[in-house]
Amino acid sequence: MCAIVGSCNKDTLKKLIELNSKRGSFSYSFSVLDKDYNITYNVKEFGEFDKSLLDIEYENSLYYIAHIQAPTGGLLKDYNRIHPASIDNVHIWHNGILKNYYIKALQDKFDTDISWDTKLLLMNVNELEDIDGTFSCLLLKEGNGMSLFR
Repeated sequence: MCAIVGSCNKDTLKKLIELNSKRGSFSYSFSVLDKDYNITYNVKEFGEFDKSLLDIEYENSLYYIAHIQAPTGGLLKDYNRIHPASIDNVHIWHNGILKNYYIKALQDKFDTDISWDTKLLLMNVNELEDIDGTFSCLLLKEGNGMSLFR
């Protein structure tokens, strides 16, 4: 199980992280966005969320995003599977499960052996209406904005 939390206020973010800490401690990410929705700081690590990250003053910060992860698809210790998944300046944080047949369909569509559902969602970001599964996502297009969808 995972949790995606975000806030303009680090104290609020800290409370949200504490409230969701039971959802997983396998890995985490922490991203800082500026007023133009560009990521100015990003860390991905294994283990429990490092709360000391919230004590740092980040220059030009507007918004903070944290993802706490306990993957349902297996505990693969691979930094490339810690959120967000990224392609160029587009990033996605994902919480949920996609149906296996849908993952296979995306692998076929993109002729890839990538099995991380979050990366496959990002690869198919322009055609999200047909997704089969239970999930919520935060999509960030740097310099353009972010959106939440379910």
